[in-house]
Amino acid sequence: VQRLLRRLCARCAEWRAAAAAESRWLHTHGQQDVQRVPTAAGCPHCHGTGFHGRFVVSEVHLIDDDFRDDVTGGAALSVLRRHAVNRGVESLSVQAARRIVEGVTTTEEVKRVVGWL
Repeated sequence: VQRLLRRLCARCAEWRAAAAAESRWLHTHGQQDVQRVPTAAGCPHCHGTGFHGRFVVSEVHLIDDDFRDDVTGGAALSVLRRHAVNRGVESLSVQAARRIVEGVTTTEEVKRVVGWL
């Protein structure tokens, strides 16, 4: 599973106070005490979009016998997710949350591409 997210323009990216819902979502996805998040401003370098380039977030699932049995047995999605977490698969949301805090992309971009779960 993979998604392409737009990368903030390094020349014009700004920071703003995080909304309560954003802080809660980021906390749920492993980012503690987030007070501010990046925002896309826009400049001549990025043609006013606030973004310049893209980057990938991806999940790689190795299919073992237990996972195959869960899938063919019609297991609930929560069971499949738990299996992935137990195998060390980092979700798209967790990766995206980290990239927001690092200032690589915005919460709006993550909502648009990955979804706000």
